[in-house]
Amino acid sequence: MEEYRFARCGSIYPQQFDDPRAVVLQVDGLTPDENGICDVTDRLQSLLDSVKQHDRRGIVLIPEGVYCISRTVYLPRAVRMIGFGKSRPRFVLKKNTPGFQKAPEGEKGEAVYLFWFTGNMPAVEGTIQDANPGTFYSAVSNIDFKIEEGNPAAVVLRAHFAQHGFVSHCVFDIGEGKAGIFDVGNEMENLVFLGGEYGIYTTKCSPGWPFVLVESAFKGQRTAGVLSRECGLTFSHVEFSHMPAACVVEDGYWEKLFWKDCVLEQISEPALQISREDNSCTQINLRNVWCRDVPRLMRQKDSGREARGAKGAYWVSSLLHGDVFTLGEKEPQRETVLEAEPAGEIAPVFDREISDLPPQETWRNVREFGAVGNGEVDDTEALQRALDQCAAVYLPQGTYRVTDTLHLREGGALIGLNPITTQLVLWENTSAWAGMGAPKAVLESCRGGYNLLSGVGIDTAARNPRAVGCKWMAGKGSYCNDIKFVGGHGQITEQQENVPTYNPSRTADYDPDRPWDSQYWSLWITENGGGTFKDIWSASPYAEAGIFLSETSTPGVMYQVSVEHHVRHEILMRNVENWKFLGIQTEEEVAESSWCQPYELTNCRKLLFANFYAFRVIWVDNPYPSVVRAWNCQELEFLNCHNFTQMKYTMENLYQDGNTGEKAGFWQLAKLSIPAVVPDGRLPTEKGLLRKLTGGLDCVDALCEDGKGNLYLCDSRLKRIYRWDPESQRLTLLTSLHFRPLSLACDTQGRLLVVTEYKPVKGSVVNGREELSTDEFEGRDGGGCYYPFFSMDRRVRVAVMDPDYPEDSLAVLPVVPIEEVNPQVLWYPANQWRDSGDMMSSFSQRDTHCYPAPDGKTAVVHNPALARAVGLTPILPGKEIFLVDEYSKCVVEVHAEENFTLTNPRISIQRGEYSCAVAEDGTLYVPDCLLYECRKGKKQRAILMEDRPSAVLIAGREKEYLYITARCGFYALRLK
Repeated sequence: MEEYRFARCGSIYPQQFDDPRAVVLQVDGLTPDENGICDVTDRLQSLLDSVKQHDRRGIVLIPEGVYCISRTVYLPRAVRMIGFGKSRPRFVLKKNTPGFQKAPEGEKGEAVYLFWFTGNMPAVEGTIQDANPGTFYSAVSNIDFKIEEGNPAAVVLRAHFAQHGFVSHCVFDIGEGKAGIFDVGNEMENLVFLGGEYGIYTTKCSPGWPFVLVESAFKGQRTAGVLSRECGLTFSHVEFSHMPAACVVEDGYWEKLFWKDCVLEQISEPALQISREDNSCTQINLRNVWCRDVPRLMRQKDSGREARGAKGAYWVSSLLHGDVFTLGEKEPQRETVLEAEPAGEIAPVFDREISDLPPQETWRNVREFGAVGNGEVDDTEALQRALDQCAAVYLPQGTYRVTDTLHLREGGALIGLNPITTQLVLWENTSAWAGMGAPKAVLESCRGGYNLLSGVGIDTAARNPRAVGCKWMAGKGSYCNDIKFVGGHGQITEQQENVPTYNPSRTADYDPDRPWDSQYWSLWITENGGGTFKDIWSASPYAEAGIFLSETSTPGVMYQVSVEHHVRHEILMRNVENWKFLGIQTEEEVAESSWCQPYELTNCRKLLFANFYAFRVIWVDNPYPSVVRAWNCQELEFLNCHNFTQMKYTMENLYQDGNTGEKAGFWQLAKLSIPAVVPDGRLPTEKGLLRKLTGGLDCVDALCEDGKGNLYLCDSRLKRIYRWDPESQRLTLLTSLHFRPLSLACDTQGRLLVVTEYKPVKGSVVNGREELSTDEFEGRDGGGCYYPFFSMDRRVRVAVMDPDYPEDSLAVLPVVPIEEVNPQVLWYPANQWRDSGDMMSSFSQRDTHCYPAPDGKTAVVHNPALARAVGLTPILPGKEIFLVDEYSKCVVEVHAEENFTLTNPRISIQRGEYSCAVAEDGTLYVPDCLLYECRKGKKQRAILMEDRPSAVLIAGREKEYLYITARCGFYALRLK
């Protein structure tokens, strides 16, 4: 068996799988030829179709052996064909097989195919529907193929599939045939292409996404290893040898190539031959490529310009061709830059990023531990027993109901073979995930060690507010592959081929009781989690974001990750370093994600994005500011950027800095660089000077300060909390959750107290009580119409969090009598909307309960006015405090008694909307369209602002600044 630098030709499944739902190809009753080979064309087709008809998705197993194919076999959507045995099974097209000498006239690929991935069952329906953007979960794995002589039009596979479609662990012995694969989609792994006119030739991937190929080899092609156009070829650990050209781009078409850690050897003509070289869509980036006997590295076919190589061995650290732009510059520059140097004659050893599955003989079937997998029986205990006792747990096809978090042990692996037929699922309203609280995962990795997860779907349903699909903390070298986070798009069940996503008007979920944006993230990588993630599809609109990476500097790489159809964010990152995202793509749909931010990055550095595709579907009918919004990020590279849509409103910018407002507005770039952050003092330095600190926000209001001088502000509509660091003078996104923050305070130990508007899902029961059945304020209506309407479907909750770990630390505070707590400070609603007109008399009704903070000194009052208040004011016994009567538009001064009773209310000034702040000299600052400065009840001056002011807070080491939230802007006024 020939050895290759990256590809491995041995069988990865030496044993048959113990899976009652899988079907196995048999040759009983078939007549073999003189070499003992049976023609299985009809039987295999019948088997594939029967799986599709019976279960709509599934697995067909091919035993070790040699089989003949004499006509095209059609592979239906969501059916996988997987080989097993000590040696891989092999399909052969015999010499001069009739029909494979000439392609039908007008055939797209100008070929005849042994196997054709389709979106239907042509043998049943009578028409061929090519695989397309809706062809999910189809695959061929661990099978070899051979085309014998006399079949010049033969191509082994036509593979135009979408998410979770792949081809892996195959050798294509093409010989005199045309190619191994025509048209590609999604990702492929560990393939060897021998001979043929091409190894692969392809048009644009069916969904328009980039294509990923890893750990593969091309050898001895007659024309080129790859012929392509508009495909976004993302190659890693791929070798090309003994051929005229490695990759030829069709005349008249652009292409985006990102190749890293590859080998080119004995390439007689220009290895890369590109077309439309002056078009901004043509983007070439090679990194870390070792070449030997490649005298002409790249040729620009239109002009004839070449990037020269050498006869001997050399190392290409970088080859770049296309438009280059650095944030802060005026316009891109067109560049062709080759960085190369002589190298030794022996190719270097490239570190692998893909983990092998554990040896199959070490796998233990979860059914041995009592798991049933019928979607009804609670399999949690059986699953956890298997995970605790076994290094490698195999999940046969089935639906495994879970009622508590499953934990992977250190070194453990969980393996399935098809994520649409092998799923961990929650029922709606599973009690362990009910109510408001910290994120809770369905599946949780070990911390810092090694884990492997492959071929599994995770379904958190819709009405489980605390749900995270997978929390990943495993370390470098860990592997997560072929994982579907189920929900929304791409669902196929035994009962239904296309489970509906939308209601008839395409404005909400098909089930009105399944709210969007009602859970945490589907995949959460945190606590220095890392490793390799490949072929991940996260498209559940019920999740707040598809992927959240936080607090990790462990190296990680993502290949062909698809994140789509979320309401507010596709991908969130915070405090992330040393990651690569290769062939990553996002997509927004009109119903759920017209206003979705594809990427939001906070405090990130040393990140690489390559073949970076951002797309909005044809139905979206609104503009949007940017693909990436970043807060305090630096040392980022975006290679081969493709920001596009089929309709008018492409996202305006590729990148936007949330603090400076700097933008990269060019939609097609070969390289976008985000340099190191240069500190820029923005706080006003002169008394009386007002300065805008940052803009581009949505509708910010509530403000508070911790003991370290950090400020916190919230954007309740977008459910965000920001942090302002006065040292760096930069704003960052602290957290984005799926409940609405209303107002903020800090306790004496720096914890953040967050008053939230929490919307219980239908049927939610916590501690034995249905959440919406509880009258939380015992009949108090808040002085008018607002709270009674609010309380029809919402509740007030006060949460506490550590700002350094806001999600993990989140907890809901109980309601207890104030006398039991005896706090030193009680935070009270800064503004009240009492359209009954009784605010002045309402203080006679003393508040008796509160939400106590963990410091034992701080509490938030339990009052229905919290439902509308946009800020909190501290009540200190014996002190005067100022509150805003929002309905009657005035500031009210009251006195706080020792027991926090508020007495002696009187109108201080006939202005006011949401808040006010009192300086040390007694000056009162009141936002009311303008910002009013008042003393002793009289207006001193009015300050006109660019944005309408909302909340004000005096802060700083010497209380020298008045901070102001003002709709889409954040400001500071120097007081001293």
